[in-house]
Amino acid sequence: MKTSHSIISEHVYRGKISGHVNSVTRLIYGAKFFNDRKSFDALVRLCAGDIHKSDFDCIVPVNTRDSKFNLPANMAKQIASILKIRFIDAIYDHNTKCRTSIKGLRVLVFDDVIYTGKTMLTAKKSVKAAGAASVTGFAIAKSKSFIIN
Repeated sequence: MKTSHSIISEHVYRGKISGHVNSVTRLIYGAKFFNDRKSFDALVRLCAGDIHKSDFDCIVPVNTRDSKFNLPANMAKQIASILKIRFIDAIYDHNTKCRTSIKGLRVLVFDDVIYTGKTMLTAKKSVKAAGAASVTGFAIAKSKSFIIN
């Protein structure tokens, strides 16, 4: 199983268009920066359709200050509801600590957009240190500068 996953590889970077724009890119901008409910709901459906619920016990959003709407947490909560898996808002302190024990759980760490990969890497490490049985990262998109290894 992959340790990181992205359903698209659009060129999204800090609210600025950097490269090709498609409908998913527009959905991200609408949900992330304008709190557009239709965009949010469409992204949730896309993600929920791409995540195999049998692979995970819970979904944990990264801790972000990037958007006033906290898109990762709000999306993760809705995705968890659709997939009927647990939503645990466990990560804090710049993604370096977990406030809740997740010992033995198969965890999906969720972020909306991966820019450099540092947030996801740090979050995955903190979840693993908290006792998760397995940790997989998932993002809707990645910036043009990020390359998945």
